[in-house]
Parts: sequence; structure tokens; C-alpha cells
Amino acid sequence: MPQTNIHGLRHTYITLAVQAGMDIKTLQAQVGHDDINTTLGVYASVTNEMRSKTADIFTSLINF
Repeated sequence: MPQTNIHGLRHTYITLAVQAGMDIKTLQAQVGHDDINTTLGVYASVTNEMRSKTADIFTSLINF
């Protein structure tokens, strides 16, 4: 298992919270960021699971 630190765990937590659908403003408040761009632009990553769901989400949006 690769060695990680608290900062790495913070990145992982924020990414998984976004992937799970947590409200972004709630997540921002929970981790104590003043700027949403810090939460999303610095800490959150796009996972393969998120990428794979993109087509399904798009289809559900246009499928009346």
C-alpha cells in the first residue's frame, strides 16, 4: 500500500464525497474552505466511475 499523509486523505475524501453526490456547498463548509474553487479545483478529482456515468446522466437529462 502506498504511503500517504493527511493531505492525501483530504483529497481522497473530497473526491469520494463529490462522486457520492454530496452537496458541494455542504462539502465546502464541512472541510472549511472559504472559496468553492479550492474545494473543486484543488481537492476534487474526476474518477473513472464519474466518467463512466456521464453518458447515462446525459441520456437521462434528454430522455423525456
